[in-house]
Amino acid sequence: MSRSSSPVFTQRNEGDSGRFYISEVSEFSYYLPSDETERERLNLQSQLFYELFDNRYILPPISFKEGDIILDSGTGSGHWLSSVAKHVPETVQLRGIDISSRIFPPPSLTPPNVTFKTGSITSLPKEWNNYISFIHQRLLIGSLQEHHWKKSLSEMYRVLVPGGWVQLQEPNWTLTSPSQMIRDHTAYALKNELCRKRLTVWDIVKHLASWLEQAGFVNVELVEKIRLPLGSWGGERGRFGLKNILELFRGFKKPIMDGGGLGLVGGGGAFDAMLNDLKAQCEATPETYYKYSVFIGQKPYSS
Repeated sequence: MSRSSSPVFTQRNEGDSGRFYISEVSEFSYYLPSDETERERLNLQSQLFYELFDNRYILPPISFKEGDIILDSGTGSGHWLSSVAKHVPETVQLRGIDISSRIFPPPSLTPPNVTFKTGSITSLPKEWNNYISFIHQRLLIGSLQEHHWKKSLSEMYRVLVPGGWVQLQEPNWTLTSPSQMIRDHTAYALKNELCRKRLTVWDIVKHLASWLEQAGFVNVELVEKIRLPLGSWGGERGRFGLKNILELFRGFKKPIMDGGGLGLVGGGGAFDAMLNDLKAQCEATPETYYKYSVFIGQKPYSS
């Protein structure tokens, strides 16, 4: 999660909700909190995706050798990066970058070949030209405006070595459900309105393939689609999936309330009741899912 025009923040700035939001201290559009609760959600989410992708972290056809560098762009809690470190040679360097260091893992829990850096994904270090072997990024939907997306993809292209790969994972903005009430739920209307007001891209899965090609990537593919069940009818994954989505929406609460409920919800109590209703409906409606897509692309060897 990053923006080129925004400084990097490590200080504490908590509003009435007791949660820290980067957008309160910068122009950055990211509207989720950056605090311990969000760290826990991101770690749970990361483990969920690992299982949903059949215990695979890296999907492009790439083998790592000594001296290769892996970058996790918008690393958040760093869970993906620290997990990947267990599956690649110790001679491979892993680096995470994010606009905020607040939820980076402590050094005591970080493998020796993993480092974290504050910075913007739309303005990666200038000295990184043709430097990175593989870039992973996921779930920046609703965080970047179109020109920021295109700039970040251009930066990825610049810093990759010729032949290097990028892997991007994003969700479909609307969930899949047999229930019209769930598909039209106020929770999703609020999310849509929040993105509309901040001019961020919400239908990113429709654009990623073409934008990757515009940035110069070849061998661009949609390589995987997965479904995350939402509700205990889906077993442990479904319980964790619904918990993750509800925590995601709770993270939206303060910016929505600061916007007067965006004309859709009357106050904090009404917001909480709305989420309780979403939970009950998902629990009662099997075949309710969020879908996620993974795109890959390669920097040409001749570049």
